Amino acid sequence: MQLTAQGVVKSFRYVEGLMRCKAGLTYEGVAQALGFTEQGRNEKAAVKLLPMLEVLHEAAMVLRARRMKRGSLDFDLPEPNVELDEQTGEPKNITRRGKDPGVRKAYQLVEEMMLLANETVAADLFRRQVPGIYRDRKS
Repeated sequence: MQLTAQGVVKSFRYVEGLMRCKAGLTYEGVAQALGFTEQGRNEKAAVKLLPMLEVLHEAAMVLRARRMKRGSLDFDLPEPNVELDEQTGEPKNITRRGKDPGVRKAYQLVEEMMLLANETVAADLFRRQVPGIYRDRKS
């Protein structure tokens, strides 16, 4: 997918593929490499890929701004961490996961790219009048 500096999709193509994460990046490592947090361990792979991660962050911020301008809701809610009882399998404690705001910013990078992919595919299917499952904006 190619984007303009304003976050508009210039071109895209579908590929049949299998994703393998050879770099083994973690959200914490990406957040630290980008200077979002000082917590976590230093990941050499994230530091090595820093120029690409910086471009990804810049693109994500442009896409996020466009999305918010369109009236998108921001569901930046803390994820729950559910601790289960080993005997019964029932929840015994629920705490907040991912309290570090820097790590949450790293999550946003991936989230914005997933939203972009989903929106691009949906728009293409609609344009070509290919049936698809979607949620109507009116509901």
